[in-house]
Amino acid sequence: MEALFSLSVMVLVAMTSISNSDTDACSLYTRGKLTENEISVYRSLEEIRVIPPPASKRLTYRNEYLAQPHLRGATGYPYEISMSFEMNIDTGQPVPQFNRAYTKTIKQNRDFRITIRSTWSEIEKHLPSRIALPIERTIAVEDYEVAAEQYGMSQVVYPDVHAEIGSNTYARRFHGKNDIFLTLENGKIQGFMVCDKDGAVVVPHCEKTYIQHSFLVEVRFKRILLGDLSSIRQHAVNFLDCILKEN
Repeated sequence: MEALFSLSVMVLVAMTSISNSDTDACSLYTRGKLTENEISVYRSLEEIRVIPPPASKRLTYRNEYLAQPHLRGATGYPYEISMSFEMNIDTGQPVPQFNRAYTKTIKQNRDFRITIRSTWSEIEKHLPSRIALPIERTIAVEDYEVAAEQYGMSQVVYPDVHAEIGSNTYARRFHGKNDIFLTLENGKIQGFMVCDKDGAVVVPHCEKTYIQHSFLVEVRFKRILLGDLSSIRQHAVNFLDCILKEN
């Protein structure tokens, strides 16, 4: 009987610990006044034409996290189609977007942006357009070769792109100026990341794309911060878990 009681206590303590852990993770992003909003949810191309949107998802967040709030919203369309949030890697706190001293040091700032929008497609369906594969579908997303393993992903190349001619000149240029990484699980694409090559642009960036809570998630950050990818990824996942959490 005592053994059964002890086991019950252990289970209760474990469950309480997990619950407190979730609360602690969210407390990092909920320090201050919270705002509720809704983002449109679509499950097919046809639904995009429906007004008002057929479904929506509630978000609870601090306004300070919103990226460029003064530019948000499509003119004449009152529904949120996508939303972006910015935070500091080291603190998990909002970026002081209107602090001129901070914005003047943009190249050195350790921050990143999270953008979410509704999707009804698997992640690999978003890959061809993002990495400029030919619209004629002469090159499939599976036609890659693994060049290296980095950052917990496979860096890949698409050799056939460089053999394409004519309308695919843009594809060749794109692949010459960008590095492509895939998150693979048993050969299936679970996510991808595209980075400007060093020297390709003034401030090279990376954008990691995956699906979470049925939303397409794009996490954008400066390439020099690749060494912090683990922290960036953890913040992004935890933040969305918190603001999309059912109350």
